Amino acid sequence: MSESSNFPIILADSDLVFLSDITDLINPQFCVQVTKRSKTQFRPDGKELDYIASFLVVNSTEALDYLTRWSETMGNLVKTLEPPFESYAQHLTTLEFLPNGSVGELDEDVVACDRGYLTGKTLAVHLKSMGPSNHREILLSRLRKVQHLRIDMNAIARKYLGWRYDVLRARAVIRRTRRKGLSWLLGATLTKRADAVANEK
Repeated sequence: MSESSNFPIILADSDLVFLSDITDLINPQFCVQVTKRSKTQFRPDGKELDYIASFLVVNSTEALDYLTRWSETMGNLVKTLEPPFESYAQHLTTLEFLPNGSVGELDEDVVACDRGYLTGKTLAVHLKSMGPSNHREILLSRLRKVQHLRIDMNAIARKYLGWRYDVLRARAVIRRTRRKGLSWLLGATLTKRADAVANEK
């Protein structure tokens, strides 16, 4: 079997939902393609993160140097940092390999969007929970990101959460209103009503 028939190899988090074919994103010009965050993030310890290890494409055996270095870096970080190590280790490895032209960058909003579905852009949604601590809130947070699909996500949530669903939704609205202000709540309410009217027509 030739090398070309074994590639590409795609490494993806299990909580990615693929909505469209991502074949056109694969570029054999690079031995490895990594996911660049849409916005720089910071670990709790203040360390910068420009890359996320949610989606990665390996295009050739030349990626072995990158993958080996990534693995070694993770092993070293275990001694000095609190977990998780994967994305920070990948961030450091990518910065090291970028100058030699072997690493290509993919847009997080396209291949692992944790903000939900962005029309005309997102090909894979990352069902990443955004902070809630208990499993019911995490489920609700993740379902909300794929509400554009032709599936009644609210019905699914109610089925598994029962009366807790409405309590959790109310808590989520309160948290978001505290963070974004009353203008956000007013805008969200008006948008919801407009959508309801449009669906009735």
